[in-house]
Amino acid sequence: MTSIKCQHCGLVNWADAEVCKRCGNPPGWGASSGDRAEWAYATASECQSAPSLFSGAVKLLTWALAGAAVLIVLVRAGGSGLAPYVAGLMLFAGLLISTVGSVMLLIEAFRQSVLWGLGSMFVPFVSLIFLVMFWQAARRSFIIQLQGSGFLLLAAISAAAT
Repeated sequence: MTSIKCQHCGLVNWADAEVCKRCGNPPGWGASSGDRAEWAYATASECQSAPSLFSGAVKLLTWALAGAAVLIVLVRAGGSGLAPYVAGLMLFAGLLISTVGSVMLLIEAFRQSVLWGLGSMFVPFVSLIFLVMFWQAARRSFIIQLQGSGFLLLAAISAAAT
């Protein structure tokens, strides 16, 4: 009797198995070619549903960054004594957002493997190599880090005005 390797979890099942013994998904194809085409179509549609680069959180952070830039321009133009407080607020927001992006990148590195995660924590430039090699998994965390850097830049601009 022949066997079929499950394309979801890798377990080898009997050829007449309806579902995989380990994960419960169809192990590759059913008894007829129609089942095989239907399963292949479902798998292709699952693979094409990748998350977009700009999620709701990233869009919100982008609008917040734009609003902060407008706030700094208004505070500088108004000449009020709020500039140090605005700079402190931007500094705090930038550090918080950059830290969240860094933790997200570290989580993605650990999802890939323990060695990537430990290397990202303790070896210089491994996070950069991970970012380049696994761009699809790490791109959102990188964009969040860039947005945090934008807030830090706004804090420096606002602090220089005082």
